[in-house]
Amino acid sequence: SAELLYILQAVVEINASNINKALLSSLTGFTIENITQLNEELVLQQFKTYQQSWTKEGVYVMLMKFITDYRVKTHLLESNIAGGERILSNTLQLVELLHKIQTSKQYSPTELINWLQKVREGHTAEGDEFEQRIESDEDAVKIVTIHKSKGLEYNIVIAPYLDIKTDIKDFTSYRDPTTGDYLFA
Repeated sequence: SAELLYILQAVVEINASNINKALLSSLTGFTIENITQLNEELVLQQFKTYQQSWTKEGVYVMLMKFITDYRVKTHLLESNIAGGERILSNTLQLVELLHKIQTSKQYSPTELINWLQKVREGHTAEGDEFEQRIESDEDAVKIVTIHKSKGLEYNIVIAPYLDIKTDIKDFTSYRDPTTGDYLFA
């Protein structure tokens, strides 16, 4: 959350010091060498664009532009960073939360930054949105329709009743617990 706070502060108060602080983070993976190689004028213009985006479209759109422009997802997921998936999950959850707070309370950028600082200090933390989400649901059971799945992308596919053809409108089935056979009526 400190990284997002630095980004928000750099967007509100655009200067080289704040921008460097925002870019030197685990989200971007930038080092001092990377910062010195940047075109300072282009980066200042980019942060002015973020500022306009925040004013016109909201904090969510602005932060997602930053995440895209600085390839945050790619950096966190493909750079073998310890806990990269967790950092990305937490960051995206916080971006959603900032959007929710900004829209529900009609906070200005400065008020939103103050709110985030208070949350970081532990003054405000209520509700399910503060519960940490899981990084990935790859290991979860997925239930999809047969038309969507095609059956080829999963290791195990259960497709009951595919071989049953009947004109009967009232249809019930029962599985015999001893033999495992299905009985249909």
